[in-house]
Amino acid sequence: MKIRAILFCLTICALLALPAIAQDNVRLVVSVTSGDGAPVRDLKKTDFTVQDAGKPRTIDNFVAPAAMPAAPPQQGAGQFTNAPDVTHSGAIFVVLDTIHTRYLDERDVRGMILKFMARAAESKHAVTLAILSDKGLSVYHDYRSGPDVLLAALIKAGLGGMKGVAPPPGVNDALVTADATRLTAFSKGDLSNATPQEQLVRSNPQMPMTMFQDVGHAAYGLPGRKALVWVTNAVPFDIDPKTFNFVSPKDTNRGVDVNGVAAGGSKDVLSADQVKKILPVWRASMRALFDGGVAVYPVEARNSFTAASDALMQGRMKLLAAVTGGKAFYGANDPFPEILQISNGNVGGYVLGFAGESNANPEFHRVRATLNKPGLAASAPEGYFPHEGNPKSHTPEEISLALQSQLAYTEIPFTVQFTGNEDTAGKKKVNMTISLGGDTGVLNEATRTVDLVVIAVAKDAKGATVGKLNEGAGGQFPPEAVAQIKELGFQLKRSIEVPVGDLTIHFVIRDNQTGRMGSLIVPLKVQ
Repeated sequence: MKIRAILFCLTICALLALPAIAQDNVRLVVSVTSGDGAPVRDLKKTDFTVQDAGKPRTIDNFVAPAAMPAAPPQQGAGQFTNAPDVTHSGAIFVVLDTIHTRYLDERDVRGMILKFMARAAESKHAVTLAILSDKGLSVYHDYRSGPDVLLAALIKAGLGGMKGVAPPPGVNDALVTADATRLTAFSKGDLSNATPQEQLVRSNPQMPMTMFQDVGHAAYGLPGRKALVWVTNAVPFDIDPKTFNFVSPKDTNRGVDVNGVAAGGSKDVLSADQVKKILPVWRASMRALFDGGVAVYPVEARNSFTAASDALMQGRMKLLAAVTGGKAFYGANDPFPEILQISNGNVGGYVLGFAGESNANPEFHRVRATLNKPGLAASAPEGYFPHEGNPKSHTPEEISLALQSQLAYTEIPFTVQFTGNEDTAGKKKVNMTISLGGDTGVLNEATRTVDLVVIAVAKDAKGATVGKLNEGAGGQFPPEAVAQIKELGFQLKRSIEVPVGDLTIHFVIRDNQTGRMGSLIVPLKVQ
């Protein structure tokens, strides 16, 4: 069978009844540094050994920092991709949580964050800045525009200690202006929480978990180990130190009886049913961070005149950092210089892929990566929660998560090429080709199958949905086609009907065999 016929079949064939995938392919990301904290980038697979739940594992997939491409993907006219620029490693996602932080506590932290963003950009890190509010995750700078655009925007806005500095040459003026506007709004308290000091801040444990999933899916395709700097005044959940499972936070009382809590006692804030509903979200969020190679660095948002968090809150921060391989920062000292130093070490990040247990129980699996060379230090998460059930059963909620996110998910890299419009019933049919490389992992070589969901949602300038595409793609291929597909990849020819005007199209591609996703938001002017 010729490869042209294979691509055509993938585009139009009805899906076969594909087998459920019980094997959990585990992706452990480890950063390695020397004694002085410098990244080590020249190790080989034989320099590592891995244990999973006390059992030795064979490293089947090994990716070293030096093996990463040296140049960013180049796009032609009308082409868009979610494939990240891998020339900037040790990525950093900074999220200011205004749900659980009063403006009084975090207003000075905003300036510290902007200074940190400038230093990180000067070090050529891929950096993203966002606020987690009741509206969800709002992005103020996306790493995809590059560190030079960030520096130029900070200079243009006079922020981050960059006032009067010469901007980098050759940056996109439109991107710089848009970034400068958003960063200025960030500096002035955008999406702040005006809850008075005497009033309790409303708690929402699921919003940070959703944010963890967002960052994990977005960070997956970036090289090296990544950092999530979560700036918050409270961790709205508790973690069992033995199982690393989510447990209900407690109301404690040191004085007289209040709200049904006896003096000196405590009670669970959430019911058993509420915990049961949130637990799968917690496990999914921790697994997304693990797969994405993301370590969490909780930073207490606190001014010098506000009270420090109590020991219980600090304990939650420490446990969250430990399970992901990060570090907790609390108190009035500036944590960002140390976080930048750690991120420089994260450049030496290695992917160690191995086969986990088939149909493993959902409890936490501790993982240990050992270096076979003395004098080096490895940083890695404590372990992972196995995937639960058939990945296809989670399709609707995971696609919804991707469609609501402003971040591009990078687990499945793809390119969209718009190929022309056609008139149809008062609208325009926009034709496009979606290309996936042969190394994206969507082809299961053991079963020779592909099972994808392709989603596109078009919105107008007011945010109203004006067009939709929701189709499957895949099937089972003959043995002789596998090598050709791995070499040449896939092309999916699709179209979407939309009105004339300035639109954005949000693409999501999900692999039903693994649960991995790729997403991309594309501006489109339809005439």
